[in-house]
Amino acid sequence: MYHIVDFLDTGDSEVVPSSWVKDGRSLWPPFKVREKCNRVVVRGDPPDESWPSHTIRIRATKTTEMQTNYPHTLEVPDVSGFPLTSLNELAKLEESIAAQGDIYRRKLVTYFGLAGGLTVKESVWRIMTKLMTNRLAKQINWRGLNGKYAFEQLVIKDVVLIRIDASNKVLVYRHIQLPGAVEDFTGQPPSKSAGGTKSEDRALYDKWRASQYALRADYLVGYFSLRRPSATKVARLIGQEGWTTNCPKAEEVVSMWKPASKQKVETDPYVHHCVAEQAWTGLAIKDFGPPKGLGVVATRNFASGDIVCDYHGNVITASEGRSIMEDLNGEAGCHPLIDTFGRRINHSSKSANVKPIRCKMTFNRKEKDIVLFKALKNITVDEELKVDYGINRKSF
Repeated sequence: MYHIVDFLDTGDSEVVPSSWVKDGRSLWPPFKVREKCNRVVVRGDPPDESWPSHTIRIRATKTTEMQTNYPHTLEVPDVSGFPLTSLNELAKLEESIAAQGDIYRRKLVTYFGLAGGLTVKESVWRIMTKLMTNRLAKQINWRGLNGKYAFEQLVIKDVVLIRIDASNKVLVYRHIQLPGAVEDFTGQPPSKSAGGTKSEDRALYDKWRASQYALRADYLVGYFSLRRPSATKVARLIGQEGWTTNCPKAEEVVSMWKPASKQKVETDPYVHHCVAEQAWTGLAIKDFGPPKGLGVVATRNFASGDIVCDYHGNVITASEGRSIMEDLNGEAGCHPLIDTFGRRINHSSKSANVKPIRCKMTFNRKEKDIVLFKALKNITVDEELKVDYGINRKSF
């Protein structure tokens, strides 16, 4: 008989023979070679009393004999599609988790938890290997630095972190990062007396600090990828990270900021959330009175290049537009019956301060055309948002 257990002191999950378990604790072989551990588990060898003892929680019990292809003979949840091979598949997984809720999330936790591992690093490596291919992993890092996809913003990250103490989060970050000059921008530099000559040690120290500085700068700029931050917000983030030296000043970060690329916007989880839930901030609908009516004003400053909101209507083809214009009787049938900021932005061909950007995003496993509004210039508080519609009856 075998038990599937959680090791409470390490956060790992393993399959162990029942003879190894007693009074809420389990023995585990101290072998460094994983295959050797697997063999003694499969054979159900009697435990050696000298093995380390761990506090455990039993998750499930299997009464049949363990087959030689352990651990794949275990009954696992009915999930498929892994490992993921592209960012599109990753986006679809995020939607599935959001749509199916806790039941599907628990299935994933169980499925990936069976990967096991003797250490946090090994557990994370096993889970990530089951989750995605190396080709996809090269497009991802923890913070989303250097134009890569941010793993920390994904819902699936909870599956990886669910059994890892929050204090070990940096270990997960280190694993997901590709090798570089600095593995962890929160770490300390090497000693100035590392064993080499004085000049060699100093050169290593300076190179390490320069790499860490650049990495921190990329992180701070990338954190505010969609909207230009204020110096106050950047300073607050630096304070939260606990960085007092070897990082750029808040004003430098603001000056280095650049708008996110279209590809990053299309795959950004925050944009997906704002589009789906209409959770845009910094805007308000204002009644300008007749004949203008309602419009949209800014309640915060927007910088040129900021993503302001989305239109949240149906994107149609030119032929569909002609058909609608021919049958138009006062109301446009392409608009959904919902009042959003994007639909209330008024037209101006001469003083437009936002422009539409057509993007493709995946919702409920279906790719949809989405129109986002991007600031053409700096927009101040109480300033009305205006866009050039670009189409009228003469356009057809």
